[in-house]
Amino acid sequence: MISGLFLCIFILGQVDSGTSALVFDESCGESRGCYHDCDDNGCTFKITWRYVPWMEAIDFTMEMILKDPFRTQWFAMGFSEDKLMGGDSVIECVTDTISREWADVRHSYNDNYYNVHVSHPKYGLRMMSGTSNNGILACNFTRLINVNGDDKIYSLDKPWYLMVTNGFMKDGTNTKLRHEIYPNGPCVTTQEVNFKENINIYTGRDNYIVKIHGCMMIVAWMFLASLSIILARYYKHQWPEGRACGRRVWYQSHKIMMLTVCACVLASFILIWVHTKGLPKLYGTNSMQKAHPTLGIIIMGLTIINPIMAFLRPGNGTANRPVFKYVHGFIGTALYVLAILNIILGVTLPKVGAKSYTVWIVVAFGIYVVIFEIIMETHECYLIRTGRKSDYEMTEMSVIRNSLTKIPQPPGSLLKNIFICLHFIILSGFTVTSVYLIIV
Repeated sequence: MISGLFLCIFILGQVDSGTSALVFDESCGESRGCYHDCDDNGCTFKITWRYVPWMEAIDFTMEMILKDPFRTQWFAMGFSEDKLMGGDSVIECVTDTISREWADVRHSYNDNYYNVHVSHPKYGLRMMSGTSNNGILACNFTRLINVNGDDKIYSLDKPWYLMVTNGFMKDGTNTKLRHEIYPNGPCVTTQEVNFKENINIYTGRDNYIVKIHGCMMIVAWMFLASLSIILARYYKHQWPEGRACGRRVWYQSHKIMMLTVCACVLASFILIWVHTKGLPKLYGTNSMQKAHPTLGIIIMGLTIINPIMAFLRPGNGTANRPVFKYVHGFIGTALYVLAILNIILGVTLPKVGAKSYTVWIVVAFGIYVVIFEIIMETHECYLIRTGRKSDYEMTEMSVIRNSLTKIPQPPGSLLKNIFICLHFIILSGFTVTSVYLIIV
């Protein structure tokens, strides 16, 4: 009885709340440009635009979920040379104070920290319409790219930072009250927007979890894994006298770094999974970008499997040891390649809000890793072909068997020390740069 009553209340609450949903526009980034905060639960605001070349104008649509349907409200976007308020040309969508079902479009200007009227609030605006009903404030209009007669109405022939905010009107008047404080407003694009281009921009208002996820993955794969793989592949005989907890330096370093990678990947995966409540829909992305979550699940699985394989590895000299060596190495290499490819896809996602050229930093990193591997492999082949590596291995085994106190340095050890130092510095540079471009 009681459970049935609660069910009825829930159904009635869902039937009609008087508010329509504001959802993501699938044409964003394809046939029109967009700035929004849409996620799997919908949007609180959305601005779209489309270049109309024959008019030399931009078609705009501004939509916002009303915070209080019983109060008049305003919704505005500003064109700014920077990310700060002041000296900004503004277009505002304002609820009509009389009917409350219609909305008006007009220009205004941010003079320092105050929004002021302009002499000609309708200059350059065409085909205006606006509504304020069903819980949504919406305005549609065409804005000429170049407007003569008022220097406070900026030309859209150049890119601007797009600022978006909202607030309430003073009851019964045409006066705007001060906008709300972050996180409810204002929002500013991370990059300048060219309104002649169809780009999809996510507001980044609540994407700090996404940024943390990305930064952890970058540190794990671009720095720790890159360094660890090189040590395991080319530095097994390096620093023969060095020991850490009774084991070779390369082994302990490789183990600690890869366990740290595993911890970072696991924590980052759980963080983003909880944040997105499962697989994200990735609105406004292409088919390649939509592969990011699926690749992430594969990477997560392999990241757990490979350390378990290493823990259960056969002993030295056993028949299965060579099999383990090649399988472990193959999975590790495949996992690393997939991870870097997924980072390339990840930094291009709208919700990350990274600088547009961040992807080229990661691509450059990938090219560098390939070049460094070629250099190290060439050096290793040289040592093998000249017999210096095999001679050293025999000498090393002889020293260990005869319990001699000092193991000689391997051939090419000085050059390898220089290589690993340079590798450490370059990896640090790529990692810090990529993290910085995601955070800012």
